[in-house]
Amino acid sequence: MSLLDDSPKALNYSISLFNKGLIATLLLLMLFLVSPCLSEPVYTVCGNTGNYTANSSYESNLGTLLTSLSSNGSIRGFFNDTMGSLADKVYGLVLCRGDTNTSMCRSCLAVAKRDILQLCPYNKNATIWYDYCILCYSNQNLLLSANNPQIIYIWNAESITELAPFNKIITKVMDYIFKWAAYNSTRRFATGEAYFNMNFTKIYGLAQCTPDLPQDQCYGCLHEIVVSTSYFDGKRGWRALGMRCNLRFEVYPFFEGKSSVQLAYSQQVPAPIVFEKTYPSMAHEARPAGQLHVRALILFVFVAITCAQNDPILFYCSPDTNHTNQSFKSNLDLLLSNLITTAPNSSSLYSNASMHSVYGMAQCPPDGSPFSCADCLSRLNTSLATLCPVGRSAAVRLELCLLRYSDHTFFSELDVTSFKILTGQSASRPTYSREEMFNLMNNTRSKTIESKLRFGRVEAKFSDPYVASASAECTRDLSTVDCTVCLDQAIGMLLNDYNNRLLGLQVVGLSCIVGYNVQFTSGTDGSVDHTTKLVLVIVLPVIALVVLLSGIYIYLLRKRTVKKMVFLPEVEDETEFARGESRLFGLNDLKDATGNFSDANMLGEGGFGPVYKGSLKCGQEIAVKRLSRTSGQGFLELRNEVIFVAKLQHRNLVRLLGCCLEEKEKLLVYEYLPNTSLDKFLFDPIKIHQLDWSRRYKIIQGISKGLLYLHEDSRLRIIHRDLKASNILLDGDMNPKISDFGLAKHFGVNETHGNTNRIAGTYGYMAPEYAIHGEFSTKSDAFSYGVLVLEIVTGRKNRGFQRGSKPVDNLLSHVWKHWNEGRALELRDQSLSNRFIEEQMLRCIHIGLLCVQEDPTKRPNMASVVHMLSSDSSPLPTPSTPAFLNLSSMLNESVELSGDVCLDLGSSERSS
Repeated sequence: MSLLDDSPKALNYSISLFNKGLIATLLLLMLFLVSPCLSEPVYTVCGNTGNYTANSSYESNLGTLLTSLSSNGSIRGFFNDTMGSLADKVYGLVLCRGDTNTSMCRSCLAVAKRDILQLCPYNKNATIWYDYCILCYSNQNLLLSANNPQIIYIWNAESITELAPFNKIITKVMDYIFKWAAYNSTRRFATGEAYFNMNFTKIYGLAQCTPDLPQDQCYGCLHEIVVSTSYFDGKRGWRALGMRCNLRFEVYPFFEGKSSVQLAYSQQVPAPIVFEKTYPSMAHEARPAGQLHVRALILFVFVAITCAQNDPILFYCSPDTNHTNQSFKSNLDLLLSNLITTAPNSSSLYSNASMHSVYGMAQCPPDGSPFSCADCLSRLNTSLATLCPVGRSAAVRLELCLLRYSDHTFFSELDVTSFKILTGQSASRPTYSREEMFNLMNNTRSKTIESKLRFGRVEAKFSDPYVASASAECTRDLSTVDCTVCLDQAIGMLLNDYNNRLLGLQVVGLSCIVGYNVQFTSGTDGSVDHTTKLVLVIVLPVIALVVLLSGIYIYLLRKRTVKKMVFLPEVEDETEFARGESRLFGLNDLKDATGNFSDANMLGEGGFGPVYKGSLKCGQEIAVKRLSRTSGQGFLELRNEVIFVAKLQHRNLVRLLGCCLEEKEKLLVYEYLPNTSLDKFLFDPIKIHQLDWSRRYKIIQGISKGLLYLHEDSRLRIIHRDLKASNILLDGDMNPKISDFGLAKHFGVNETHGNTNRIAGTYGYMAPEYAIHGEFSTKSDAFSYGVLVLEIVTGRKNRGFQRGSKPVDNLLSHVWKHWNEGRALELRDQSLSNRFIEEQMLRCIHIGLLCVQEDPTKRPNMASVVHMLSSDSSPLPTPSTPAFLNLSSMLNESVELSGDVCLDLGSSERSS
C-alpha cells in the first residue's frame, strides 16, 4: 500500500508515523535541554601524550573503539576495550554510575562519545566526566594500574561553620561507603547519608570503582583520594574525579534510590506517653502542669495504677564473639559489680573502668538521684545476665541509665550505627509547629554540647495551650565533636519523623539519647474551649465519685480486717520499708497460687518453715516461704528478709518479690528457682551426678561474688551469718543465688565486726569465734564459705563426720590431713571420676583451707577470694591449722547439736 494513497487508512498510518517521529525528536531534544548533566561535562582532561592526524589509522581505530565502548558499556555499565596495534593501538574505558539504568547510561555515553572528540580534537589521550558516566581513551595501557593516573578535585566555594563535626561525619560516611563499595557491591558502588546540624539536615555521599578492581584494590584506590583533606576541608560540596575510582559529597540528594549506607538507622517502636518533665518517655508518676486535657487526665488515672516497664529500651549483644574463658567471665563480673557500685556514688553518676582486658561503662543522667541510678543499673546488670550470658561485648539501656562492656576498649569512641525510635501517644489535633520543635531541639542540642557532663534539658512554651520539655545526653567519655555528631544523627532522625500530633518521641542510641514531651496546659487567660468544658463537667464529677466510693470501701475493709492484721515490730529506721522494692500480696492470691498451700506444691522445709511453689494469675511462677508457728524464727528474721533482700540486687542473690502479713500468716514471696537448693544435689546420691566439675566451679565462684557484694559493694553492708548448702538456691542454669537473710546483720560503713549474746546459725558452718563468744564479722562468713567450698569439692557434709556424741574426725580435719600428706585430689567426690581440672580443684581446696583457719585475721576477705578464683597464676599463702570445732563438747558434753542452732545467752548485741 502506497503512503500516497488517498484512502483514510493510508492517511492515518502516515500521520501515525509522523507523530511517532515527532515525539521521538521532542524527547531527544528534551533530554539535552532538561538534563544538563548529559550535555555539559563536569570536567575534561585532554592528555599530553601526543596527537594524531586526520584520516590516520589511529583516528580510525579511535572511532571504532568509541563505538564499541558506547555500545557495550551501556549494556554492562562498565566496559574496556582496545583497537589497533603497535603505535596505532588505542585503549579505552567507560563507566556509568552505579545508580543509572540502561537508558540513562546509553544517553550519557552517546553524549560523551560526541563531546570528547570535539573538546579534545586529535589528542591521543583524553578523559571526560559527566554526572552519570566517564569515558576515557589513551595510546597507553589504562588498565596496568589499579590507581588513578590523576585526580581532579572540584569543590563548592561556600564553607561549613561547624567545621570539626562536619569533617567527622564526612570521615565516618566515607569509611562506611568505601567498605560497602569495595566489599559488599559487585558493581563497586555505594551511596551513603548522614544527618548534620539543624540547617542542612543531611549529607550525601557516593563512591565508585571500576568493577574489574579486586576488593582490596578498590578500597585502596578510594582511600588514596582522601589522603589529603585540604581540598575539601569544611566545603559544602566536593568531588574527586578519577578514572579508576571517584568520590562525591553534597548537602543535598544527588543520586537515585535508597542509600546503601545510613550512618544512623532506626527501629521504630511505640512507647507510653509521658506527662512529667522527666527524661523523655520515662514511665513515671504524672504531674501535669496547669490543667490537664481530658484525654490526658483519663490516661493519667490508668498510668497511676499501672507498673512501669523494666524492659530495656536498647539492647546489643555481640552475635559472633562468645566467651568460653572462665577468667573472662570472672573479670566481667568483678567489673560490672564495680561499675554499678561506683557510678551512683560519683558526683556525675558516671563511671568507666577496665579489668584484665574487659572494659565497661555505667552512666545515669546527672540530674538524677544516686538511689534511682543504683536501682536502674542493678536492673540492667540483671538484664545483661539474662539477655547476653556469654557475649564478649554487650550494652543495655533503660530511660535512666546505660551499662556497657566489651573485650576491647570503646572509651571515647563514637557509635552511631544504630538507633531506636520510641514514639508516644498522639493528640487528636496538631499541637505545635515544625518551627517550634526545630527551635526546641536546637536549643537542647546547644545546651548539651556546651555542658561538661554532656547533658541538657530545655523547656519551651508552644502555641497555647501546650508546653514542651526536651532533653539530650551523650556518654561522658565523648569529645565535644563526637557528641555533636551523635546528637546531629539523633535529632535529624527525630525531625525526620516529625508529626505535630505526637506528644512524645525519643531517639535512643549507644552514644547518645534525645527526646521530647509535650504537655497540655491552660491558656494565659485561663480560657478552655467549650467542648473541653463540657467534657470536664461530665468526667470530673464521675471520677470524684469513683474516688470517694473507693475511699469509703477501702476504709470499711481496713476497719473490718484491722484486728486480723499482723504488723511488723518497730524498726530502727521508719523509712526502711518505704524504700524497699517489695510489694504486699493478698493472702487469698497466694492461697490460689499455691493450691491453698497443698502438700503437692511443697518444695521443702527449713528453719523458717515450709516453702511452696505457686503460680500467679499473670503466669509468673513464685516460691512462697511460710513461717511455721513452731519455728524458732520470728518477726526479727522476717524484718531482715523484707528489708535486706528488697534492697539488695545481684545476680547471685535470690530476689524477694514481696510478702503477706494478713491474719496470722507471715509469708515471703520469692522468684521461683526450678533447681531448688544446692544440698538437694550435693548430698543426693542420684542428683549429684548432675554436678560436673564446671558447674561446681561456677557455683563456688558465684557464691564468692554474692558474698563480696554483701560485704563491700551493696548499698548495705551485710554479714549473712547462716551461709550453708541449703541456703544456696540454683536457677535453671545452675547459677547460685544466696538466700535466707533472716539472721543477717547490717553493718555501718565504718564498722568491721560485732558481738552478740544471741548465737544463731547452723552447726558445722559457724566460725569458732562466733559459736563460742558471739563475735561475728565478714571473716565469720568467710569461714562458712570455706566449709561450703570443701563440701562442694568432696560431696560430703562437714557435720557428716559427727557420730553420736563422740567427737570423731570432721570434714575439716579430714581435708587437712590429706592436704599435708599431698593427697588432696583423693578428696574429690567420686562421682566426678577423672573429669575435672586438676589445678582448679587444688586451688579450690587451698582457698577452702585458707577460709577455715582458726585465726580470723588470717582468713582472706571475699575480694581476695574472688581474685584468687579468677586468676590461675597468682600465688596463694600457706594455710594454717583449721578450726576443729566441736561445739557440743565445748558448750555441754551431754548435748548433741546436729542442725540449726539458736542459743540465746542474753539480749545485748553490739557492733564496732
